[in-house]
This record gives sequence, structure tokens and C-alpha cells, in this order.
Amino acid sequence: IVYYILSRCKYGTEDGKRKLGIKRLLNNGTYTAAFPLHDCRYWKKSHDPKSENERYRLYKEWARFGRFYKEQPLNLIRKYYGEKIGIYFAWLGFYTEMLGIAGAVGFICFLYGCITKDGNVWSEEICDAELGGKIIMCPLCDGCDFWRLNTTCESTKNSHLFDNAATLFFAVFMGIWVTLFLELWKRRQAKLEYEWDLVDFEEEQQQLQLRPEYEAKCTHTKRNPITQEMEPYIPISNQALRSCLSGATVLFWIFLILICIVAVIVYRLSMYASFAKITVNMRKVKYIGTFFTPQMVTSVTASILNFIIIMILNFFYEKVAIWITDLEIPKTHFEYENRLTMKMFLFQFVNYYTSCFYVAFFKGKFIGYPGDYNRLFGSWRNEECDPGGCLIEL
Repeated sequence: IVYYILSRCKYGTEDGKRKLGIKRLLNNGTYTAAFPLHDCRYWKKSHDPKSENERYRLYKEWARFGRFYKEQPLNLIRKYYGEKIGIYFAWLGFYTEMLGIAGAVGFICFLYGCITKDGNVWSEEICDAELGGKIIMCPLCDGCDFWRLNTTCESTKNSHLFDNAATLFFAVFMGIWVTLFLELWKRRQAKLEYEWDLVDFEEEQQQLQLRPEYEAKCTHTKRNPITQEMEPYIPISNQALRSCLSGATVLFWIFLILICIVAVIVYRLSMYASFAKITVNMRKVKYIGTFFTPQMVTSVTASILNFIIIMILNFFYEKVAIWITDLEIPKTHFEYENRLTMKMFLFQFVNYYTSCFYVAFFKGKFIGYPGDYNRLFGSWRNEECDPGGCLIEL
């Protein structure tokens, strides 16, 4: 109730427009923060034994790493933070439990790869001096030398850790796991909705008061045919213009991601030959020499560069996404959150997984053949996967 009043309280006018809401005062730096006062100190028990300090209980029984194995006090979280935060932590706890099952199965599959690593037939054939040692392979880049297949012995064995018969089982298991996760969560969610009296919660939230920002920026009003009351609204032409600008901004950032991915690919292609010359002397070094292959060094440095780009783009886009969502002036809080979530999902999906899609489905697939290699932009020869495959890099 207090927040509803503060978010709509008028405090001045500027150029004939109303200035209202605590949120605007927070954004322009008039206030540093605004939050409800808490009862008692969270690290001390209540002096009154009849009045329990709920923050102290949450601090002792929940907000500690040493309590990770315990069931969350969801009812207390809901009582203190509200239903929305309570549902979030209920989902987070359920998701973590299900990931524990998937992690256990994945670890077993990894152990299977470790156990069968030395008995893998195709790895033994590559490592055999009489088989892989006599097979001369074409240069992997312009300026690179010919090489023997058995020089990739260790990297081929290492790739077996992730690319073995158990990998297929794990893929099928994860398909079943996802379905079970969704269905079991629906069941868990329905139980919480009934216990917390949240049936039709979203529909009720959508029909609540308009966003104060919407009320402040709307200059037109029309009569609601149901309630017969005058309500603020934005003309369709204005909404269409704002939506087009928002969509164009999202597409621009997605294209920017794709340009960055192409730049990283160009880096991989242009630096491969250089790393091949640098790492040629490292092969003689015991233990670490087998890991300093041109493919591995190029992949690691490109991955670090790609990680930096992802973090930078994500940092700036979060601010842009909030700005363009505010520009659209959504009518309700429910609509605002849905639009912001969709923009963040589209961007982050492309931002985080484009490089994975490249390694999984494009790298090493369009290299051509000796004498007629395919080249990117007519200059850089397309890179190949390690003889053991691209899975360990992925």
C-alpha cells in the first residue's frame, strides 16, 4: 500500500508534464534507495520470546552455505519476501535438486570414459607407430608442415573421455530428464499455488493497477466499455512506432553478436598458422607438450576472447533492454516483465550459444579438399577439427 502511494505521488511539473513516483526520484539520484524498514537485526534474536525474529531464523537456517543440504523454509521465505520471491526460490531449489541427479549420471558417464580410455580401438590405431605413425597427413594451414597421424595420440585419447558410448546414453537420458523436470515442476508449482492461495495469481496481477509510468506518460484518455470509467491509453500509431524502434534495436544487437562471432572466427583462422610455428618446439616437452597443439592453443585463446566479448555485450545490453522496454511504455507490471524477459532471452540465447553452434555444426564441415580448400572471404582457409573430433572443444 505504501509503495503504491509512493509510486504515484506527484512532486512537481516540468514543461507541463507531471513528475511523479519514487522510482523517478531514485533514477535521477534524488534518493539513494527506497525500501521498507525491517523489524529487528538479522544477526540477533528477538528480546521478546513471544515475538520471533523471522530474519534471524532465515539468516541462521537458510542464508548460509553450510545449510545447502537442508530443505528451504519456503513458507517463511514467502511470508517475509512475498509470494513472487517465494516461488522463485522454490523453483531454484527444485532445479538444483534435479541438476544433482543429472550431474551424478554425467559423472558416471565420465568415469566410464576414463576407464575405457586406454582400451579404445581407434585411439590405439592412431597411437600405433606401425599404423598411425606411417600415415602422413596434409598440412592443416597455409605454411604448416606435413605431419604424422600418431602425433595426435594424447589429444585423441582425451577426446574419448567425452566422446564414447556413454555419451549417447547421456544424451537420451537428458532428453528424458528435461521432460520429467518440466512435468514434476508443474506438479510442485500447482501444490504451492494451492497451499499459498495463488490460483489465477497471474490473471489477478495483470488486472491490477496500471504502471505509474504508463499513467504519467499517457496524454490521451478513453472510456472503458466495461467499467465506464475514463482510462489513459496510447494511440495505436504511437505504439506501433515504439514497437518498431524496440524491435530494430534488438535485431541490431543480435547482428552485432554475429559480427563479433565472425571476427572471432577470423582470429582463429589467421592465428592458427602463427600458433603452429610457435608450438612446434613445445611438442618435445614432457607431459605438457602433447596439449600444446595448434588446435588447442587457438581454441583456448579464441574461447577467452569470445568470453570477454560475451560479458561486455551482455553488460551493455542489459541497460539497453531496460531502456527500450521503458520506451514501449507497457501498461501493467506483468506486461513489462514479459517484454523485458523476452528481449533478454532472445539476446542472451544468441550471445551465449552462437559460438557453441559454430563448433558443433559448422567447424570442420566446409574445409574442401587438398588442392581446393574453401576459404573465408577468399583469404583464410577454413579450420578443421582435431583428428579426435570437435566434441572435447565443444
